[in-house]
Amino acid sequence: MSKKYKHIGMIAGVFGLILVLVLGAIFIFNNPEDPISAYPPQDRFVEINFHFPDGNFGWDVEAKQIQADNRQAMIEVTLEMLKEGPQTFGLTPSIPEGLEVGWFDFDASASTLRLSFYPSLEELSLLERTTLIISVVHTMRELEFVEYIVFYEGYEELLGADGQPFGPRNRSNTPLGAEAPQPASIYITLFYPNEQMTGLIAEVRSVPFDSAQTNIETLVVSNLLQGPQTEGLFSAFPQDVALNNNVSSMGELTVVDFTAGFRDVLGRGSTAEMMAIYSLVNTLTEISGIQRVKIFIEGQPIIYEQQIGFHLDFTSPFERDESLIIEPNGD
Repeated sequence: MSKKYKHIGMIAGVFGLILVLVLGAIFIFNNPEDPISAYPPQDRFVEINFHFPDGNFGWDVEAKQIQADNRQAMIEVTLEMLKEGPQTFGLTPSIPEGLEVGWFDFDASASTLRLSFYPSLEELSLLERTTLIISVVHTMRELEFVEYIVFYEGYEELLGADGQPFGPRNRSNTPLGAEAPQPASIYITLFYPNEQMTGLIAEVRSVPFDSAQTNIETLVVSNLLQGPQTEGLFSAFPQDVALNNNVSSMGELTVVDFTAGFRDVLGRGSTAEMMAIYSLVNTLTEISGIQRVKIFIEGQPIIYEQQIGFHLDFTSPFERDESLIIEPNGD
């Protein structure tokens, strides 16, 4: 072969190599989704250990295979299967029904998965929220490229109990052995009759309160119906009196809906009836903003024709009566 053709061949080879490199660069630039390079092309099934609670705040794993071609897809499929819940008897879902992944984003440079749930993590109880976070962190860390998980409320980072951002989570700061969280305690004031039925005495009680589980009005009335913890006081309500629905407030008016057992409060005399009603009313009006209390039975207001045997007028809301409040050992 002449020198002329040899030079042409060399030049063509160089241009061919450059063309391959350029095309490769273009392909990579236009395909930012990382392939799962750690796995051979013929095997896109990856086994992942899903971490689910066992119902007693213990944990177990359920191994599942996921199929995906890139990191984005692996994250999406894992989150979907986590939402579907376990198939193993005795394990329970870690993501409550009705809660969905709103969005997620993976930052490969920081190995960080950011995600948000819809409608809101803030609507869950402390136990539900903690269970979800632990399950998500330990399950998503099964993906070798995910090191940290950051939770969001909408597009704002989820705040912790101290009001500060919850921050990136991993297995070291989100252990499986964490104790079940306890809601913060608040002080409530309940009013009970004294033994002589001459008035109502305040009992201040510290109780756990989780706003995601109940409202303050329902918490207060439920505690009132449990009876006093102070010697010398007694409950004005018979044991079969219970709430029919959660207590609800509309501005200054609060509606308390009792079961049919509430009628047992009646017929025990005007004094017993008055002590029961104002035990309830004075207790609820300790809550800021509540001025009046309306009583329902089995979801219905009490009308005039149903008041036979009543000593008080139940057709109108009751207002606070401080004249009935006395000091301990007072008259």
